[in-house]
Amino acid sequence: MQKIGLKSINLGYLIGETNLKKDLLYFDKLAFDENELDLSISLSSTVGNTLLGEEKFKETLNFQRAELDYLQEKGLVEGFNSDDLKKAAYERKLKPFTD
Repeated sequence: MQKIGLKSINLGYLIGETNLKKDLLYFDKLAFDENELDLSISLSSTVGNTLLGEEKFKETLNFQRAELDYLQEKGLVEGFNSDDLKKAAYERKLKPFTD
């Protein structure tokens, strides 16, 4: 499992502004694997992505990709980019959640 994370920053702000889960916090970093990041888009928490219409899926994914690009530009995210996120989201869309 490839781990990625955010560098130490004001996590309260990030949690408030993103869909990343609080239970993924540890010490001063945010850690998650590719599937967790995809789940955070999960298009977004209560609705599994297979239930979303294609337009809503694309809209949500594009928003999350832009957010990830912004965090990466600021040097807050390492090891994962918006193209990886798109790939993971489409793989997850084709293979619905089983757990």
